[in-house]
Amino acid sequence: MLLVAIAASAKVTFGSRLSLAVADKLSHTDAGARLESSFNHEQGEVRHSRLSHVAVSMFTVLYIPLLASCLIMPLTFNGHPVAHAIMLVFMPALSDTGGLFAGAWLGKHKLSPRISPKKSWEGLAGSILFAMAGSFVVMFCTYEPSVWTVRWWVPIVAGFMIGIAGTFGDLCASMLKRDIGIKDMGHLLKGHGGVMDRVDSILLCAPFVCVLLWATGM
Repeated sequence: MLLVAIAASAKVTFGSRLSLAVADKLSHTDAGARLESSFNHEQGEVRHSRLSHVAVSMFTVLYIPLLASCLIMPLTFNGHPVAHAIMLVFMPALSDTGGLFAGAWLGKHKLSPRISPKKSWEGLAGSILFAMAGSFVVMFCTYEPSVWTVRWWVPIVAGFMIGIAGTFGDLCASMLKRDIGIKDMGHLLKGHGGVMDRVDSILLCAPFVCVLLWATGM
């Protein structure tokens, strides 16, 4: 981490592969997206501060490894690796599905029009309800009745955490794409925006679910 911070402060670069890849993606986007991009140099090269270089470099190093580590740790908690894996991976996906259906069916009030015009407050409510229902099913099939009598509220908290954190993860990914000026994060999983678009909500939900499972001893 220290080496990354020092290299970013000194603005050390290793080749031009990243710049060429971003330029290639920008060449296939519409003019409006290119104008909003931080990588658009049509009006001259944009100069960024050393602090910006350090912040972006540290974010790049920590974003996936740090959040992904929270997907592994809960698998060692209290002998329920399968249930915890489902909570970590499939509940955010179920939450996204609930948000999609609720938003398409009832969505009228925009959540963040500038970052993601399709997201709505109704969709967020659907995400929370689907995550809550899924958490109840997983925990009902996993834990003994004696645990339920004192931990009945955990699926409710999990539903709120997963629904809100997952939606926030989607918004963060959309904001990153707008800043870069691209529509999709990658070429794999065409029609889904790339692999990162599929795991953004999972990654951001992971630390919240990890802390919840650890704190409640489940």
